[in-house]
Amino acid sequence: MKKYSLFLIIIFIIILTMASCRKVSHNGELDGQWQLQTVSLADGSIMSVRGIYYDFMLHTAQMRGGGPVCTGNMVYDKKKSIFIEFPVNKASQFNRYGLCAADFTEADKGVTIVFTVRRITSKEMTLVTSSGRILDFKKF
Repeated sequence: MKKYSLFLIIIFIIILTMASCRKVSHNGELDGQWQLQTVSLADGSIMSVRGIYYDFMLHTAQMRGGGPVCTGNMVYDKKKSIFIEFPVNKASQFNRYGLCAADFTEADKGVTIVFTVRRITSKEMTLVTSSGRILDFKKF
């Protein structure tokens, strides 16, 4: 009986150790891969886009599709705003991702973008840029 009890304790400790090493997401529904569907401009016109993806995981955001991948450090204020700093990308690389020059600030340390979260569910998300562009996504 002692051997059996010792065996169970060892198994329990191994399971606890393995579970504690995982990084747990704290971004809720934001985490994952999102496909950009449309971009609504401030004048009311709508741009259709294809093959553009925004990925969010832990403290990292990535924009990819049709050109250089842009990877940045992210701060997510639960269902209110997303602040992303891209330390190595240039402003000209963001036009293909539905953004314009008024949507970001460029400095020596890279490019900074702030999105306001208008709506987010497990399947759909709408972000608003500082220039008033509305980006509609579906979870991919």
